[in-house]
Amino acid sequence: MSNGEITGLISKLEDAFAYATTELGTVFIPLAAARNKNETLLSLKDMFEYNEEIRLTVVKQPKPKNNCEFLAKTVRKAGTVASTSKRSEEIIGPLVARVTSTTDSFAFANADGYGTIFIPGDAFDKTVVRSVHNYISHKNHVIVRIKEQIERKGCKYVAIEAFKHLEPEKEEEVVVMRAIQKSEMIISHGIVLEVGPMEVHVFDEKNQAEVYCHMLTYTGGIRNAEMPKSLLEVINVNEHVMFKAKRTSDTRFDAIDWKPVENYEELEIPVKKNTSDSFQQTAPCTISMLLRSFLSRNPSAMEEYSGILHLIPDYALPDEYLMVRDSHRFEGTKWEDQ
Repeated sequence: MSNGEITGLISKLEDAFAYATTELGTVFIPLAAARNKNETLLSLKDMFEYNEEIRLTVVKQPKPKNNCEFLAKTVRKAGTVASTSKRSEEIIGPLVARVTSTTDSFAFANADGYGTIFIPGDAFDKTVVRSVHNYISHKNHVIVRIKEQIERKGCKYVAIEAFKHLEPEKEEEVVVMRAIQKSEMIISHGIVLEVGPMEVHVFDEKNQAEVYCHMLTYTGGIRNAEMPKSLLEVINVNEHVMFKAKRTSDTRFDAIDWKPVENYEELEIPVKKNTSDSFQQTAPCTISMLLRSFLSRNPSAMEEYSGILHLIPDYALPDEYLMVRDSHRFEGTKWEDQ
């Protein structure tokens, strides 16, 4: 380390400022620190990239700002060989990665086939995520879109977009979803990745499938929009939607009925625990209502899945099925009494 320089990694990058992780902690880098004499530099993004190794000289701030005790006076590239290599600008994903470490401003994850992925805080939705460490933790899963970056200690990819993988609780009942998945029709939920005027692209985390939701099959109403003319006015990226979809290829489904879901808890199917009468009075969840409707319209499905229907809460089953089932039970009891 010459001339008082220290080495760091860029953990957050904006046009006018950046943050770097160093041996002294997080360092704030203003745009002026990267400018040389008689040089016009309008954006730090024109010179640096996420997770790039840099060299900088720093001074201690009289009053720490933004949780940074040090301020960069000068900053330059580290001059590594990797910085001159040609990189592809292709966007890869969405794909699921497992979180390996986190800090307040960035995280690392690992994905099969791609290895270590650097996830800067800017890859997450700024309106939701203020601290990466508080949003995700070790062994969580995230859905990411990635691209190549300057290789640093075996890390060749950086996430440009990231969402937390909303995994169901272990005690949730998943038998229903597995049974439906075997057919050409699924009832599930997913996260919105792209929104167009006429079509929305959804990623079904549970079935690892792409679902295309067209305006003509949308049933979610106008929400807060006034006279919406396209889906851009009623659906946003990172929202969750519930859908019934038909398979069109091995990994793609086209929705025939879909709508946004405001609360993720509505998507959970509770475990059937007959511990009290109050359990039978629990309000049915969205999936249960859709399943009940699906079975009512498709009686043959009840016969096909008869081996698992006893695992499903009564409020998710059609009345006609319950009446037949209960009458058989009653007749069986009477016969045994005689």
